[in-house]
Amino acid sequence: MIDTCNGNIQKKNKKIWSYYNELLVNRAIILLYLSMLEKWETLIEKENKDKFGRPYEYTVKFFEFLMKVRELWNHPFRNLESFVRVLSKITGKFRPLTNVAIFKRIRSLSTDGIVREINGNIEGEKGLEIIVDSTGFKITNRGEWMNAKYGKRRKGWLKLHVTIDSKSINILNFEITVENVHDSEEFESLVKPIIEKTMLIYWERL
Repeated sequence: MIDTCNGNIQKKNKKIWSYYNELLVNRAIILLYLSMLEKWETLIEKENKDKFGRPYEYTVKFFEFLMKVRELWNHPFRNLESFVRVLSKITGKFRPLTNVAIFKRIRSLSTDGIVREINGNIEGEKGLEIIVDSTGFKITNRGEWMNAKYGKRRKGWLKLHVTIDSKSINILNFEITVENVHDSEEFESLVKPIIEKTMLIYWERL
Protein backbone atom coordinates (compact mmCIF):
# COMPACT_ATOMS: atom_id res chain seq x y z
CA MET A 1 0.00 0.00 0.00
CA ILE A 2 1.42 3.40 -1.02
CA ASP A 3 0.73 6.49 1.06
CA THR A 4 0.49 9.88 -0.61
CA CYS A 5 0.92 13.20 1.20
CA ASN A 6 -0.45 16.35 -0.39
CA GLY A 7 1.08 19.71 0.40
CA ASN A 8 4.17 20.16 2.52
CA ILE A 9 6.38 17.28 3.64
CA GLN A 10 5.46 16.04 7.08
CA LYS A 11 7.46 17.28 10.06
CA LYS A 12 8.85 13.85 10.76
CA ASN A 13 10.71 14.06 7.45
CA LYS A 14 12.63 17.25 8.21
CA LYS A 15 15.83 15.21 8.01
CA ILE A 16 15.30 15.06 4.22
CA TRP A 17 16.10 18.74 3.94
CA SER A 18 19.17 18.60 6.19
CA TYR A 19 20.41 15.72 4.04
CA TYR A 20 19.66 17.75 0.91
CA ASN A 21 21.66 20.66 2.33
CA GLU A 22 24.66 18.38 2.83
CA LEU A 23 24.34 17.19 -0.77
CA LEU A 24 24.43 20.79 -1.99
CA VAL A 25 27.62 21.40 -0.03
CA ASN A 26 29.30 18.25 -1.35
CA ARG A 27 28.03 18.25 -4.94
CA ALA A 28 31.14 20.04 -6.26
CA ILE A 29 33.32 17.27 -4.83
CA ILE A 30 31.16 14.64 -6.52
CA LEU A 31 31.09 16.58 -9.79
CA LEU A 32 34.84 17.20 -9.90
CA TYR A 33 35.63 13.53 -9.43
CA LEU A 34 37.29 13.19 -12.83
CA SER A 35 37.22 9.41 -13.10
CA MET A 36 36.68 9.61 -16.87
CA LEU A 37 40.19 11.08 -17.22
CA GLU A 38 41.69 8.06 -15.48
CA LYS A 39 39.78 5.75 -17.85
CA TRP A 40 40.18 7.99 -20.92
CA GLU A 41 41.96 5.50 -23.20
CA THR A 42 39.56 2.67 -22.29
CA LEU A 43 36.47 4.83 -22.90
CA ILE A 44 37.81 6.15 -26.22
CA GLU A 45 38.59 2.63 -27.41
CA LYS A 46 35.10 1.46 -26.45
CA GLU A 47 33.34 4.35 -28.21
CA ASN A 48 35.42 3.92 -31.39
CA LYS A 49 34.77 0.18 -31.60
CA ASP A 50 33.09 -0.68 -34.94
CA LYS A 51 32.97 3.03 -35.83
CA PHE A 52 33.49 4.00 -39.45
CA GLY A 53 35.26 7.19 -40.47
CA ARG A 54 37.17 9.57 -38.28
CA PRO A 55 37.53 8.25 -34.70
CA TYR A 56 36.27 10.14 -31.67
CA GLU A 57 38.89 12.17 -29.81
CA TYR A 58 36.73 12.92 -26.77
CA THR A 59 34.47 10.71 -24.69
CA VAL A 60 30.74 11.23 -24.15
CA LYS A 61 31.42 11.24 -20.40
CA PHE A 62 33.67 14.26 -20.87
CA PHE A 63 30.90 16.30 -22.49
CA GLU A 64 28.41 15.16 -19.86
CA PHE A 65 30.88 16.46 -17.27
CA LEU A 66 31.12 19.85 -19.06
CA MET A 67 27.33 19.98 -19.28
CA LYS A 68 27.05 19.47 -15.51
CA VAL A 69 29.63 22.22 -14.86
CA ARG A 70 27.67 24.61 -17.07
CA GLU A 71 24.32 23.85 -15.45
CA LEU A 72 25.58 23.80 -11.88
CA TRP A 73 27.45 27.12 -11.99
CA ASN A 74 25.74 28.70 -15.01
CA HIS A 75 29.02 29.08 -16.92
CA PRO A 76 28.91 30.38 -20.51
CA PHE A 77 30.46 28.20 -23.20
CA ARG A 78 33.51 30.48 -23.49
CA ASN A 79 34.30 29.70 -19.84
CA LEU A 80 34.04 26.00 -20.66
CA GLU A 81 36.53 26.54 -23.51
CA SER A 82 39.08 28.00 -21.06
CA PHE A 83 38.32 25.16 -18.63
CA VAL A 84 39.05 22.57 -21.33
CA ARG A 85 42.30 24.36 -22.23
CA VAL A 86 43.49 24.04 -18.63
CA LEU A 87 42.51 20.34 -18.45
CA SER A 88 44.23 19.73 -21.79
CA LYS A 89 47.44 21.29 -20.53
CA ILE A 90 47.35 19.42 -17.22
CA THR A 91 46.46 15.95 -18.55
CA GLY A 92 47.87 15.98 -22.09
CA LYS A 93 45.11 13.54 -23.10
CA PHE A 94 43.28 15.71 -25.66
CA ARG A 95 43.48 18.90 -27.69
CA PRO A 96 41.71 22.11 -26.60
CA LEU A 97 38.21 22.69 -28.00
CA THR A 98 36.47 25.85 -29.18
CA ASN A 99 33.30 26.99 -27.42
CA VAL A 100 31.36 26.34 -30.64
CA ALA A 101 32.49 22.70 -30.73
CA ILE A 102 31.61 22.26 -27.05
CA PHE A 103 28.18 23.80 -27.67
CA LYS A 104 27.43 21.46 -30.59
CA ARG A 105 28.52 18.33 -28.76
CA ILE A 106 26.56 19.17 -25.60
CA ARG A 107 23.47 19.97 -27.65
CA SER A 108 23.73 16.57 -29.34
CA LEU A 109 23.91 14.59 -26.07
CA SER A 110 21.05 12.29 -25.19
CA THR A 111 19.61 12.45 -21.67
CA ASP A 112 18.61 8.77 -21.80
CA GLY A 113 22.04 7.59 -20.71
CA ILE A 114 22.12 10.01 -17.78
CA VAL A 115 18.68 8.91 -16.57
CA ARG A 116 19.67 5.22 -16.91
CA GLU A 117 22.82 5.90 -14.89
CA ILE A 118 20.79 7.54 -12.13
CA ASN A 119 18.15 4.81 -12.12
CA GLY A 120 20.88 2.18 -11.94
CA ASN A 121 21.68 3.47 -8.46
CA ILE A 122 18.24 2.46 -7.17
CA GLU A 123 18.10 -0.91 -8.90
CA GLY A 124 17.03 -3.53 -6.40
CA GLU A 125 15.95 -0.95 -3.83
CA LYS A 126 12.55 -1.14 -2.17
CA GLY A 127 10.55 1.29 -0.08
CA LEU A 128 11.45 4.43 -2.01
CA GLU A 129 10.05 7.75 -0.84
CA ILE A 130 9.60 9.96 -3.89
CA ILE A 131 8.63 13.58 -4.55
CA VAL A 132 6.55 14.53 -7.59
CA ASP A 133 6.63 18.19 -8.62
CA SER A 134 6.88 20.51 -11.61
CA THR A 135 8.35 23.83 -12.65
CA GLY A 136 8.25 26.07 -15.72
CA PHE A 137 10.86 27.87 -17.79
CA LYS A 138 10.61 30.42 -20.57
CA ILE A 139 11.24 29.43 -24.17
CA THR A 140 12.84 32.79 -24.98
CA ASN A 141 13.45 36.23 -23.48
CA ARG A 142 13.10 38.02 -26.81
CA GLY A 143 10.35 40.60 -27.08
CA GLU A 144 9.53 40.77 -23.35
CA TRP A 145 9.63 44.60 -23.30
CA MET A 146 7.37 44.82 -26.37
CA ASN A 147 4.96 42.36 -24.80
CA ALA A 148 4.76 44.40 -21.59
CA LYS A 149 4.41 47.76 -23.34
CA TYR A 150 1.89 46.84 -26.03
CA GLY A 151 0.13 43.90 -24.37
CA LYS A 152 1.12 41.39 -27.02
CA ARG A 153 0.65 37.70 -26.43
CA ARG A 154 3.57 36.19 -24.53
CA LYS A 155 5.52 33.36 -26.09
CA GLY A 156 4.66 30.84 -23.39
CA TRP A 157 6.50 28.41 -21.15
CA LEU A 158 7.67 24.83 -21.14
CA LYS A 159 6.81 22.75 -18.10
CA LEU A 160 9.10 20.19 -16.48
CA HIS A 161 7.35 17.44 -14.49
CA VAL A 162 9.80 15.50 -12.34
CA THR A 163 10.02 12.59 -9.91
CA ILE A 164 12.79 12.76 -7.28
CA ASP A 165 14.12 10.28 -4.73
CA SER A 166 13.70 12.11 -1.40
CA LYS A 167 16.83 10.49 0.09
CA SER A 168 19.40 10.91 -2.68
CA ILE A 169 17.64 13.87 -4.42
CA ASN A 170 18.31 12.08 -7.72
CA ILE A 171 15.90 12.55 -10.60
CA LEU A 172 14.13 9.25 -11.26
CA ASN A 173 11.89 10.29 -14.14
CA PHE A 174 10.74 13.41 -15.95
CA GLU A 175 8.43 14.68 -18.68
CA ILE A 176 8.46 17.99 -20.57
CA THR A 177 5.13 19.45 -21.71
CA VAL A 178 3.53 22.75 -22.68
CA GLU A 179 2.48 25.10 -19.88
CA ASN A 180 -1.24 24.21 -19.75
CA VAL A 181 -0.72 20.51 -18.95
CA HIS A 182 -1.74 19.92 -15.32
CA ASP A 183 0.51 17.94 -12.99
CA SER A 184 -2.18 15.31 -12.47
CA GLU A 185 -2.16 14.48 -16.20
CA GLU A 186 1.51 13.43 -16.02
CA PHE A 187 1.36 11.79 -12.59
CA GLU A 188 0.81 8.24 -13.82
CA SER A 189 3.56 8.34 -16.47
CA LEU A 190 6.02 9.73 -13.91
CA VAL A 191 5.31 7.19 -11.19
CA LYS A 192 4.45 4.02 -13.14
CA PRO A 193 8.06 2.93 -13.99
CA ILE A 194 9.04 2.85 -10.29
CA ILE A 195 5.69 2.17 -8.62
CA GLU A 196 6.69 -1.33 -7.46
CA LYS A 197 9.69 0.07 -5.58
CA THR A 198 7.80 2.98 -4.04
CA MET A 199 6.44 3.11 -0.49
CA LEU A 200 5.55 6.79 -0.12
CA ILE A 201 4.75 9.62 -2.57
CA TYR A 202 4.83 13.32 -1.75
CA TRP A 203 2.99 15.58 -4.16
CA GLU A 204 0.89 18.70 -4.25
CA ARG A 205 -2.61 18.38 -5.65
CA LEU A 206 -4.20 21.65 -6.72
